[in-house]
Amino acid sequence: MFTTFSCVDLARHQRMVWTISYPEEADFSLGRICVFSPLGIAFLGTRRGGVSECKPALEISLRFVVQEILFQPEAAGVPELNKCRSCH
Repeated sequence: MFTTFSCVDLARHQRMVWTISYPEEADFSLGRICVFSPLGIAFLGTRRGGVSECKPALEISLRFVVQEILFQPEAAGVPELNKCRSCH
């Protein structure tokens, strides 16, 4: 949780920066995507250079390539960030 990464939409060639968040803290307009959303699920376990595909609707398929992991709590030595802030 709370991993921040940059990716590129392969259809639109648009760069985005997102953070995987708990539902209570998700806000798409701020770049925080819910871990349980189709988009959040698509990115789970994806590494740098990996391609994630998301199908939010029957006729829609989105593909992204992860460019860079910008922040990961465990790697930064702050695993306590993985706790839901609004749950405590």
